[in-house]
Amino acid sequence: MKMLPRLQAEEAIAAIEVAQLAGGGYEPADARRRLGELRDKAQGRKGEEPKPRRRADAGQLACIGIGVRSVPSQKAVSGV
Repeated sequence: MKMLPRLQAEEAIAAIEVAQLAGGGYEPADARRRLGELRDKAQGRKGEEPKPRRRADAGQLACIGIGVRSVPSQKAVSGV
């Protein structure tokens, strides 16, 4: 039941931000940016792109039982 207090806190923060937007508590550029973020969330878009994940290296893959074999590229083989 840890999620409910977290959701309540997020909703309280959102309500405060909405009041600040309506009351002129933000600079105009910041207000437009924040309003756009809220619209994106309302339409189901996250607003933030997920961070790109790092690819596992050969050592990490070996730890979980996946073998990795390096193969030379076609350029290296053909000499081009």
